[in-house]
Amino acid sequence: MRIKTFAIFLLIVILFILALAWQMGAFKRVNLVVGECPEVLVAGVWLHAPYEEILDYADEHLLPIEKASTQITGVCALYYDNPSLILVDSLFAFAGVILSDSSAAPPNLELRLVTPHSAVTTSFSGSAVIGQYKIYPAVERWFASVEETWDAPTLEIYHRTKEGHRVDYYFPIVKNRLE
Repeated sequence: MRIKTFAIFLLIVILFILALAWQMGAFKRVNLVVGECPEVLVAGVWLHAPYEEILDYADEHLLPIEKASTQITGVCALYYDNPSLILVDSLFAFAGVILSDSSAAPPNLELRLVTPHSAVTTSFSGSAVIGQYKIYPAVERWFASVEETWDAPTLEIYHRTKEGHRVDYYFPIVKNRLE
């Protein structure tokens, strides 16, 4: 009787974990496309922290700024390191809000301009933390299969809606071929 009860409990726990992983996007397919990174004007701060802490900072400090102004069109981060290759607490990033105009910059935030460039792009709906473990390895495999190099910084634009969360990724491409 105890073994049967334990087996049923274990099955319920496993089904719960699988449902949660499904909801967070762990089983979603990664579709990479060669495209262009848009021009983005960012007002933000430099951070040196784990990936999850950078996301928490964006949620806690940047989302309220975004909601307070119509001239702020989103929240994003520029990552100068690959989260899957760097020590967990050593990720270097610039997190901020996307501005429609430099005059909309909140005080005490530094401005950075991301200029349009060739990039591998993709979107991920679900948890950004799960996306990190799906997207970055897929991009690494893509770059390894072609004669091009991944350049820094990687732009991640975060979309938060009532329907869910989505992250747009832009991985800069450096051509290695001689012209």
